[in-house]
Amino acid sequence: MGDDVVTDGPLVLVVGFTARADGLAELRQRLLTLAGLTRTEDGCLRYDLHEHPDDPLRLTFVEEWADAAAHAAHDRTPWVLDLREHLPRLIEGDPDVTRLRRLEG
Repeated sequence: MGDDVVTDGPLVLVVGFTARADGLAELRQRLLTLAGLTRTEDGCLRYDLHEHPDDPLRLTFVEEWADAAAHAAHDRTPWVLDLREHLPRLIEGDPDVTRLRRLEG
């Protein structure tokens, strides 16, 4: 989710959502469905959904993509576009997106 940056090699993203209390169940289900669909995409190396133990309203994806082009293609899939239509009523604010590049390994 989010705009791509030019990068060499794998792209790692941490994408956090803070659910509205009345939208948590639906958000969780939509994100779990998204994860299953996304793992079948070319270039998806990792797509894991996490819940914060101290705040169940905070859900976070840890994503790894073969390259920025694979992530850009992901952002154009019907399941991502559908999720984006529903996010404004399910979350507080905007998703928090952090892009990372591995320094080792």
